[in-house]
Amino acid sequence: MLMATSRDVREIISKLSSEKTKTREEGIRLLNSWLEGEKSISLGCLLSKKTSSIQPDEIPHEESWPFLLTLLTKCIALEISSNKKRPPKLLLAKTLRMAVQCAEDSKLSVGQLPLLSVIKLLFTHVWEVVMSVPLFQLEYSGILRHLLSVEEYRCQMRSRIYSGLVLLYLNKLVSTVVLKGSLPSSSKEEEFRCALTLHVLLENPPGDFPDYIREDVVEAFTKIFSYIREEGKFSRKLMECINSYLIKDGPNLGDLATKVHSAIQDFLFRFWLTTHDRGLKVSFIFYATVQLKFCRSDIEEIALVDQLVDVIAKELDQCTPISIGMAWSDGSRDDKLGPLGSLYQVLMELAAAVFYRSCKERRNSLHQGKRLKMIDCIDRIKDGLMKGSWLWNCALCYLARIYGCRLDKSLLVYWVEAASESLLRLLNNPNTLHSYEALVWLLRALQQFSSLLLPPFERFIQTPMKQDQVTMFAQKNWASIWMYLMQGIPAFSNVSPVVDVALTLLGNMVLRGQVGGAFVPHDMWDLRMFKHMSSSPALYFTACYFSTKGVQGDIRDAYYLRKNLLRAALDLVNLKEPNLLTEQTILLIPAASYALATGCSYLLPFYKEVSIFSESPLLKEKLSLENYNQDILVAEVLECSVETLSILQINSPVKLNMKDHPGIRIPRQIHEPLLHEMEDYISGLVDSNEDIDKPVLGSQISCCSLLCNFVYCSLMARPREGRSMCSNKLLINIVMLIDHIANAVDENCHEIHSHGCLFDASGSTFSSLLSFITGPFFGLIMDRKIADSELIGVFQSVEKLIVILGRSFSVISNLKFSHHSGMDAQTLQLPTFQESSSAVESTVRVIDIDLDVDDGSKDADSITSLRSSSSIAYCYPVQHKLRFVAVISAFSSLSPVLVWETLYDLLTSENDAKVSECILYSLCKYFPGSTVSISSLVNLLHGSLEQGALKIPKCANILTCVHVLLGKLLSRYSNSENGNIDLSVEDMALGENFSLLGSLVEKVSEIGLPFWAGRVKLIDCICNFVLLEPRIAQILIGRLLGMLSDLDYRVRLFFSKKAWHSFSYLGCSNFGVELVRASNEVLDLGVQSVLSIETAVITLAHLAYFSEKVEVKAVFMMCAAAATFPVQRKLVAALLDDLSKHLQYDSRTKYLEELLGSILARWIDCEVSLTGLLEVQSLFFTSSDAQLFVRYCCPWLLPVLFLRGNIQSLELISEVAKQPLPLLVKEFFVPIFAVCMAVYCNGKDDEGNSGKAIRHEAFTHMEGRKEFMQIDQHDLFPYLLVNVGSGVSIIKVDGDGKFQRVSGTNVGGGTYWGLGRLLTKCKSFDELLELSQKGDNSNIDMLVGDIYGGMDYSKIGLSASTIASSFGKTISKSKELSEYRPEDISLSLLRMISYNIGQISYLNALQYGLKRIFLEDFFIRGHAYRWTLYLFLVHFWSKGQAQAMFLRHEGFLGALGAFMSYEKHGFDDLMVHQLVERFPMGAPCVGGKINGPPLGDLNEKISWIEKFIQKGTEITAPVPMAPPGTTGVGGFERPSSRGNTLRSDASATLNIGVLHLVPSLEVFPLLADPKKYEPNTVDLLDHSESEYWFTVLSEHMPDLVDKAVASEGGTDDAKKGGGICSCLFSSSS
Repeated sequence: MLMATSRDVREIISKLSSEKTKTREEGIRLLNSWLEGEKSISLGCLLSKKTSSIQPDEIPHEESWPFLLTLLTKCIALEISSNKKRPPKLLLAKTLRMAVQCAEDSKLSVGQLPLLSVIKLLFTHVWEVVMSVPLFQLEYSGILRHLLSVEEYRCQMRSRIYSGLVLLYLNKLVSTVVLKGSLPSSSKEEEFRCALTLHVLLENPPGDFPDYIREDVVEAFTKIFSYIREEGKFSRKLMECINSYLIKDGPNLGDLATKVHSAIQDFLFRFWLTTHDRGLKVSFIFYATVQLKFCRSDIEEIALVDQLVDVIAKELDQCTPISIGMAWSDGSRDDKLGPLGSLYQVLMELAAAVFYRSCKERRNSLHQGKRLKMIDCIDRIKDGLMKGSWLWNCALCYLARIYGCRLDKSLLVYWVEAASESLLRLLNNPNTLHSYEALVWLLRALQQFSSLLLPPFERFIQTPMKQDQVTMFAQKNWASIWMYLMQGIPAFSNVSPVVDVALTLLGNMVLRGQVGGAFVPHDMWDLRMFKHMSSSPALYFTACYFSTKGVQGDIRDAYYLRKNLLRAALDLVNLKEPNLLTEQTILLIPAASYALATGCSYLLPFYKEVSIFSESPLLKEKLSLENYNQDILVAEVLECSVETLSILQINSPVKLNMKDHPGIRIPRQIHEPLLHEMEDYISGLVDSNEDIDKPVLGSQISCCSLLCNFVYCSLMARPREGRSMCSNKLLINIVMLIDHIANAVDENCHEIHSHGCLFDASGSTFSSLLSFITGPFFGLIMDRKIADSELIGVFQSVEKLIVILGRSFSVISNLKFSHHSGMDAQTLQLPTFQESSSAVESTVRVIDIDLDVDDGSKDADSITSLRSSSSIAYCYPVQHKLRFVAVISAFSSLSPVLVWETLYDLLTSENDAKVSECILYSLCKYFPGSTVSISSLVNLLHGSLEQGALKIPKCANILTCVHVLLGKLLSRYSNSENGNIDLSVEDMALGENFSLLGSLVEKVSEIGLPFWAGRVKLIDCICNFVLLEPRIAQILIGRLLGMLSDLDYRVRLFFSKKAWHSFSYLGCSNFGVELVRASNEVLDLGVQSVLSIETAVITLAHLAYFSEKVEVKAVFMMCAAAATFPVQRKLVAALLDDLSKHLQYDSRTKYLEELLGSILARWIDCEVSLTGLLEVQSLFFTSSDAQLFVRYCCPWLLPVLFLRGNIQSLELISEVAKQPLPLLVKEFFVPIFAVCMAVYCNGKDDEGNSGKAIRHEAFTHMEGRKEFMQIDQHDLFPYLLVNVGSGVSIIKVDGDGKFQRVSGTNVGGGTYWGLGRLLTKCKSFDELLELSQKGDNSNIDMLVGDIYGGMDYSKIGLSASTIASSFGKTISKSKELSEYRPEDISLSLLRMISYNIGQISYLNALQYGLKRIFLEDFFIRGHAYRWTLYLFLVHFWSKGQAQAMFLRHEGFLGALGAFMSYEKHGFDDLMVHQLVERFPMGAPCVGGKINGPPLGDLNEKISWIEKFIQKGTEITAPVPMAPPGTTGVGGFERPSSRGNTLRSDASATLNIGVLHLVPSLEVFPLLADPKKYEPNTVDLLDHSESEYWFTVLSEHMPDLVDKAVASEGGTDDAKKGGGICSCLFSSSS
């Protein structure tokens, strides 16, 4: 082979640099000859070697790829510009394509990314040429496809160039399909290549898809598919294009997705069932799955689901051909029994999604007719089960697995019943022995149902059946299934796929308690599968059964059965051939052995069944962003249904505790001999196996894992007795094995050249080592902190292994490997740093054999249906080093400091960029805390960002590292006892490192995060900063607010669901206000994108939950958005449903009923259409009658509309209420007049907000919450009023002014205060009440339980906690008063007096036949405990016949009574008096006068008008505030602010002042004889009287208004108030 030299390169450069056209042409031909055949290898190696020596900031020299390609593009540009009349030669384009491919050939390239320095130039050149030279488009498309497949290259492409290329190829396809009938056959190939290039462009954008070409792209696809009339490779590639586009930009399409489907659906459903093209079928399935996720409205979803249900059912019924000569049912047995192939899997996932949406309950009454479809689908699934079709069984299995938790439980029971019947048929069908695919998948479906129907069912399950019915039917079906399998398994004992699935199902049923009387016939245990324990499922079932079922029958038979099965399990422990052990058997052999010997299976909680459900090759089935993971971002295919979007992200991730191991007690005569036999067997096996250290590395690790699991079980089985001799012997062997493993690693790493790899190519050694490290043995030791000599020896050996692994890594890093080592790269389970990892990267590749490639071309477009976006294929040494990093990192749970230090040392000497990034990620993820310096890690992150020219890709990588580091620090903060992060004082001084991390995040965001996933991580980082260091977060809040208007829907959605928990945690209410303002701006901009409004509404829902300060405003804005944007009404209703549920309200209407007054006031104030309010009345009101709704709202709407003078809206209300406005005003005259007068007298606050009306007075108090009672005024009398003061007066009230004192007692509040003062030395009544809160009366009172030995005296209905004798225990104890706790004395005294009052009250009510008792006055004082106590006593003595109630303003009752009877007490000479209301804070409104000193101090002043007309149904009582740090004693109880409890917060409390009588010094001067004056009294409820006085007032209104305005100085406010009065009285007349 001719070798290229520097002289050859210089010759090419010289000719290409010439100014003469001919010389340049010679240079092109010369270069082309070097790029063909074997000569290209020589030239490529030479230029790659020279290129790799160029430093990042160095100008490329002439013997390098960047220089050569720059020169070549200049030659092409000169050729194009100099020959306008004739087209340029195609050889130019071909040569450039071949040069690019040769430069990027991984077999020839020494360094990585050789074209990085000229990539922008190349993209610009390609764009300019394809625009002007159509002849070059074919070759340049190959260049584009090649360059775009490299992430580091494509991120350098400018958005303008990318958009132009996409539109160019789209428009070319549009023109092609329009003229398709007249095109020659050669153009069809060009047509396909154009679609191929478009697909690569859509699959590999440089960032988020440009929003400014979105409509153009949709329009182009719409035109293209309107002309597609036949199937083939071109139409298949177009479907792949539309699928790629939907993946990248689908969530941002909104209504445009419907437009796309309208154009595609004819083609889709015409060829779905008839095509023989496997790739086209996959594209159809993928398109339908994605499009289904983007359905937002019921109409869209129902239409698409109805189409798909029929198609899917026919696929499953008719075995539709999917390729020539192949049908669904004709797939290989491996496809049918094992993990499904990609084609089957995507069909099943689509079937599950379609069936779920078809079966779920329709909530919109508009679509009631569609319920027939729903019922039809449910029955179709049942019919499919009864047919015994493996495809239908498989579809049901996927439906239960993916959507089972969201389906109605009664529906699951219905299908389980059908599956039970189908199981019986299959087991009795002799043909099933030969074709058992249907049976296997039916059993797998039952496995999924078993995990869903767990007894007992939760009380909150929504199902048409009652809870006990669901439980009964489920248990009945599980019992039948158990019986069928017990009878059928012997017949299938030799069919391992059936037996394995059946035993796993039976084990799960036993473990979950789904079969109460589970019994295994004795002959079942005689089957070969149990005698030899030949499979993991047999071991699993044995472990489950014998750890939950006790000894049945004769104890001897039970002993021998367990003994035989134990020997069968122990026979699998083959240390001489440990390669036969699997990860499952390593865990299950000890689990089954100890279940048989001790009745406890300690390892079952750690067992994970090998799943046959691989991750979807097309979609990662994540239904929402709710399941966000800290390391790997969620799938890009986001479900946009209202059901998913309306789920509020409320709670932090909850740590789940491991379920306790199952276990039972078995007789000692069985337990002890079996345990000793097992330990003797294992000990003997270890002693006899002298060559235990001889097997290969993977086998040694398996032996070590098995022994560790036996030791774990032994430690769990003997927690008190200590370790047995067997355990000690096993520990010694474990140490020996770990040492051998370390030595094997050390020896093998020096023989890489001969062995090829330290870990085997299959990855089994790698997996075995990870399983060993993360096993339960080490977890137990770390949790319990067990430490002795043997265990210390284990840890020392582990640390030795870590050190050797690190040294081996260094050895491998220094070795030079050939690029032709022949080692295939293995896929690693390592974190990815790509910002946008396509959800379809791992899909099955569909090779397009119809694409003809030019002979001389190296454009190896092995066309894949969905090409991977991996930037660089890792060569063998890089892959091997990444495995080492993963293995070393896995030891972090055992020795975190050593692992971290080892990784840090590796990073300092590593040269490969990808490996360095992986190590840096591991350093952040496994940061150990105080024992190492975080400063060094932060410096590494800063240094990594500054290195190299790849700023944008590095930004994503660095942000990923910062993100995981902050998560690690946050977890340490959460777990620390003192709430401090465990870092050294030096590192935490002045928060330097957090400041550095904050500046790093700021710098990353400035450089740019072009992909939405990166910006999502940025949001999460800032939220973590809020919790860790709020000072840093304040700097970044500006960027966080900008995310609310991010162009990508997924970023806005994640922001709306994620940010608020962090900020509410710190009480950053101002941030919530800012966000409401920002959301308001989105809503105020008029016609907005549906998606922008959608994310704004979701944001407001989260704000309403997390910030009480903005709750009302946020809810109002949601309702206003629903009224303004009809498309959002369903989402708003669903969000409010979820919000009210989280706030513990019974329903949405109950929640909004409480906020209705404020919402309506803001509705009018913001001038939102009242017509819109009527359209969204279903949000507030259960009835659909608009008349009832309007009349319900009139007390709040009419006053505000009168104040604003909005006659048009008043007329609209009159029209809807079907009542003339004057009559409507008269009916609601009281609230109108009250509000108008309040506004006139007090003015408005600065914001002009509406307020609150107090309607409820009487209430009960049960289970910690108030419940206000609506009392009919016509049914008020008679009642009993119990006035509890110093003493107790009991008054029977028969009517208005008709009452008598019927009883009383001298034992009351004064008694409590007097005795309490003597016994406790308290200085105040409030202090005495405070003491009772902390007391325990059982130390002083004699209880019923004290008399009857702690038992209830049930014969007469007395519980053990009932007080038998107050202060009774003080008799029998020789204690002095000082020896008793004052708190206990106070509580005992309180209960004694309260019981006395309660009983006397009930007896009086009983005597007079009264059912209603009101308790009031000083002794109650708003004390919640006494409320509950009185209610309990009255309820107890009356047996529920009488009801005790309390009064909100009971403190004013006596004062009002005295005031109303002032003449009887000698105050009749005070003819004129003045009422002054003193507020506990300043003036009642802005600008008002403060009368007297303030009584307290609140955070802010609340306007009188807002508090007066606010939601009339809100139950918060306006109460004086309790002093800080008290429970309300001396004021009133401070109620809870959530749920059905009393709502009260500082921003919404109405401050009721105290009314004072201020005597005047003069009488009314016009009275002749003030003492003889008796004012006239009239009954305004009398119609004639009210008509007369309305007339009088109306006639004198102008004069009265003039005088009133004049008395106020004739100001504008006075004139406005006068106008309001005139308008009000004019309307009412």
